[in-house]
Amino acid sequence: MNYVIKAILAISLLSGCNVAPHNAYEQDKSPENRQFYTGSTGFKQYLKDETYLAKKVQNLECQKYLLSFLDKHRQGSKLACTDKQLATAEELERLQQ
Repeated sequence: MNYVIKAILAISLLSGCNVAPHNAYEQDKSPENRQFYTGSTGFKQYLKDETYLAKKVQNLECQKYLLSFLDKHRQGSKLACTDKQLATAEELERLQQ
């Protein structure tokens, strides 16, 4: 009898613990402003955000490089450019010579 009471008490306590669902990451914020990631879904989003941010920085470096042809002061990084962007850069170099 004592065992049955303990079992009923344990079940009622566990069923009373209702955890509100939480977001795995801050969905209402942009990747630049996210700070909290939870669980495997949050980790996957963290990796996506890091990839996005790295590509964004790389693209900005390439844009600086391409725009530097206008003021003749080399800035940015040629290595940050993709093949298509490099073709544009090489064409700009040829036009300046």
